[in-house]
Amino acid sequence: MKRTAINVGIAVLFGSWLAARSEGDDKERPQANPPSTWAVRDVADPFEGTADFVVKPTALSVRVVDQQGRGIPGARIYYVGEATHPLPRLVNEKDDVLYGPTDEWGRLRIDEAEVSWSHMLVLAEGYAPSNEWRSAGSDSVCELARGEDLPVTVVDPLERPVANALVGYRLYCGHTPDVRQATTDANGRAVLPRIDRRHTKWLWPVGESIAAEDFATGGGYDFSRRGILLRPEWGVVATGTVVDAKGIRVAGAAVGDGGWHRGPWTFTDRNGTFRLLGLAPFDHFQVDPDDDTLGEATSGNAVAVPGVASQVRLPSKDGSPEEAEEATFTIRVRSADAARPITRNDQVIAWRPVDGRVADRAERGSDGTVELLLPAGSWVVRLEGPLEYGGSGEASLDVKGPAEVNVQRETTRTFRVDASALTEEDLVRLGALGRSVDVTEAARKGSIVLPASGVSVLQVARPPRMRSVQVPPAAATGASPFPLLPPSATTITARLRGPGDAEPKAGVRIESRLPTFLSEDDEEVETEALPLATESIGLAWFVARPKDEKLAGVAVEVDLGHGELPTIDLGELRFPERSSMIVSIEPPSGVAAEETFVRGEVPNIDWGWLATAAAEEPNRLPFSLPADSMLVGSAKNCVPVRVPADGPGPYRVAWPKGALEVVVPTANGEILDRVHVLVDGERFEAGPARRVVWVGGIAAGEHRVLVAAPGRKAREYRATWADGETKWLSADLPSR
Repeated sequence: MKRTAINVGIAVLFGSWLAARSEGDDKERPQANPPSTWAVRDVADPFEGTADFVVKPTALSVRVVDQQGRGIPGARIYYVGEATHPLPRLVNEKDDVLYGPTDEWGRLRIDEAEVSWSHMLVLAEGYAPSNEWRSAGSDSVCELARGEDLPVTVVDPLERPVANALVGYRLYCGHTPDVRQATTDANGRAVLPRIDRRHTKWLWPVGESIAAEDFATGGGYDFSRRGILLRPEWGVVATGTVVDAKGIRVAGAAVGDGGWHRGPWTFTDRNGTFRLLGLAPFDHFQVDPDDDTLGEATSGNAVAVPGVASQVRLPSKDGSPEEAEEATFTIRVRSADAARPITRNDQVIAWRPVDGRVADRAERGSDGTVELLLPAGSWVVRLEGPLEYGGSGEASLDVKGPAEVNVQRETTRTFRVDASALTEEDLVRLGALGRSVDVTEAARKGSIVLPASGVSVLQVARPPRMRSVQVPPAAATGASPFPLLPPSATTITARLRGPGDAEPKAGVRIESRLPTFLSEDDEEVETEALPLATESIGLAWFVARPKDEKLAGVAVEVDLGHGELPTIDLGELRFPERSSMIVSIEPPSGVAAEETFVRGEVPNIDWGWLATAAAEEPNRLPFSLPADSMLVGSAKNCVPVRVPADGPGPYRVAWPKGALEVVVPTANGEILDRVHVLVDGERFEAGPARRVVWVGGIAAGEHRVLVAAPGRKAREYRATWADGETKWLSADLPSR
């Protein structure tokens, strides 16, 4: 091409560019000189098929970032479905849909028109898993925290550690898989790595002696680096076989609790046998013939009898003959102790050990006696009743015809207590072998009925704390009532100092969340003096507010565990001068103060401190921030800036002076609209009335610029900026 033609082309393009810059642009931009050279390469278009470029989108733009907004490379984005009969498994590529991994800027294009965001989660090495999504323009963004290890201790109702319990941690409902799992050791302790405590998620422990249930953690629920306690109820191992209507054993049948999302569930093996953990004693459970069936006419049911294997016969699927009904006989059930008769508070149940058949539909005879209809065979009849009404007991009998059986109840004793130290909100619970019952009302009346033998534990709860005490044996019980005491508070001590080792007056308190300000206007929470007593548990914030208006406050994280520590000494804490907490914000050139913001980011928590350059009063941090805290500045059409905030202040948030203007020309010299630009992964685009993408706040050094436009192939350009330099890029994007 001749030089004159080149000059004419540049002139036409430059004129179009000036026109495009002026359309709807009320801010004067400094005129930029085109860079002498750009390194360029073709790249995959992150916006192809998205709503940014097409009317009917076929793709989605996703980004995974850390708490400071930086992209996380290699993050794995999963879609997890809901299993009909969920087993305690981990997220994996075989059973779940994997999208990803993200590129070096944390970006990923998902080639689907839409996805179920309520089933999408993110895993990344060195970060806590998350399923918390938000919109940033047309991007769907998931922010990951580094997370912290969560020690968990599982104990039974007797406060004994439960070994070999599998503790699962999941983000969604019980039908979805775990993202973390750990098995308890001999002390009942397990550690779940990298958990995000900012949001409420779920723990599900399963062990041979405990009933499985959900426990919430994070998001205001119990979370502690010292460890949290899980206290499930008693459980039983349900075993047995499943057969069809013809008596043939069924492989692959689902066995579990259909009334709870998580179950628990298991499947029969190739011999039709099953072993299910997590049910409570005498819980009903259902048996579905296959994984596609849930509680239908072809499903069976049984009862989890401790130590008894069940044989569950499924109903007919195809009209084949079912097992003939066995003839039954009326069995009258009485208590062997006339002083403790069977009442409506008792449950009467019977089972046949040879096949695990259960009868639990008791009726009352004409004289009020409990009656069961039982087929022939050897049976065990059990009374399950409250201790204060006589407790439980069992009796065996061979059924050959109508009969009567007397059941001997267990031996009990009365334990006198003094509950005068308890408040109306306090609760008392009894733990004994096979029992975990509320005895608050009995305790307030002065006596609790206990099993005469074995270990018993009384738990006094003043939520969120609990005090457990083992009941002394009858021979060691004194004449005076046993005092029931509420859980102890934790006393926090510290030495508060100001400049020159002065001891300024200050109010102190415990907060569950890190406050965003401390000043004389901060009166919504009453403050106390040291030493400070608290009944909180888990991770909290010790906050001190000085009376001296020249001093800023102090906020220190304190781990209260589950309340096991009587005293915590925080040592010496110094109040910084308020002048050292000032955050000065200098808006980028051409950006209004109202469009310039700075937020404070503290690792692993949602803080919420936000300042603007348009504030009339000086912006100040309320206290010195913890290690690795950061001030993140955001301004319209500018690259974010990050200023460490865990050192001495005052702090200055300012943007580099470098800038970039990008246009995408056409063959006839016009300029395309809807252009999208990524500068080192950060996304920018032109406004509705403009076709030039302007980016400010670019620091000196090498940067990568990805340019994409509808109907064009994306390209990445690389160049080095001098300090304060503005570059102009005319991106020649080939047509698709």
